[in-house]
Amino acid sequence: MTAECTSSKGARRSAPARRRRLLYALLLAGIFACLSVSVALWWTGRQDGERRAQRALAMTELLERRLGSGYHGAVPLSPKFCALARGGTVDVVIDGTGRTVVLFKESIGWKGNFQGVLTSEQPFRDSDFAPDGIGRTMVRFPDFGYPIVVRRVSSCELEVMFDLG
Repeated sequence: MTAECTSSKGARRSAPARRRRLLYALLLAGIFACLSVSVALWWTGRQDGERRAQRALAMTELLERRLGSGYHGAVPLSPKFCALARGGTVDVVIDGTGRTVVLFKESIGWKGNFQGVLTSEQPFRDSDFAPDGIGRTMVRFPDFGYPIVVRRVSSCELEVMFDLG
């Protein structure tokens, strides 16, 4: 009977120890998950910065080509910048003031829908934006299909999308 009492006493003592171990394991799993998300966000931000720098270099190269004013569709990028846009081409608009705006389509979907980045050599003006029928902000460039602003990256760069619905 003494052996039974000892084993039941030992079992009572091990239950709180098991709970503590479980709580420690959950705590460590939570810390690991937070670190994993932090590293993923840091890596994504780093890649975004590199892509922004690459787009700036591609823009400089496009400016050196001295395209005439107006709309230029499917302008090929040099091989070192091909990965910046789907198909290795961009759409370029040079307005009446000489400002160059480039659309890097990163993904193209059904019916010409796209997601991408709109880059300008000069900051975008307030007159470049207008609300669409449901209150979203669209960019007033008819040659680009009036894309919707998803996020303003900087004064000269916008994440955009176009969806016919």
